[in-house]
Amino acid sequence: MELNQILLVLGGIPMITWLFSTLLFTRTSMKYIERKLIANGKGNLAWGNDNWGHHISSLVTLVAREKPSKCPVLTDEGILQYVRPYDCILAKIVCSSFYLMMLFSAIIYLSNMA
Repeated sequence: MELNQILLVLGGIPMITWLFSTLLFTRTSMKYIERKLIANGKGNLAWGNDNWGHHISSLVTLVAREKPSKCPVLTDEGILQYVRPYDCILAKIVCSSFYLMMLFSAIIYLSNMA
């Protein structure tokens, strides 16, 4: 196997992890947090279909960071009081696998340029 093929195989692992963990986060953590917010009258997080990617990424970074941001897009304090340890671990997996996937993508791209 060449180096490029090895990098593609190794880069596929973070990509699959990112896809699976993002799916799990949206199906379990986001639904749980949204149900809790609606049940307690804090509002609905649904921004519509146009901002779905921004909504997921904002919520994942908020939960992974475990503290409110300086310029909140969401109601950070209201969301953080309903976050479970499972949600924090899953959000950190989403973030770290995304960063690894981007790192491998850049390495593969630069190795193909040479």
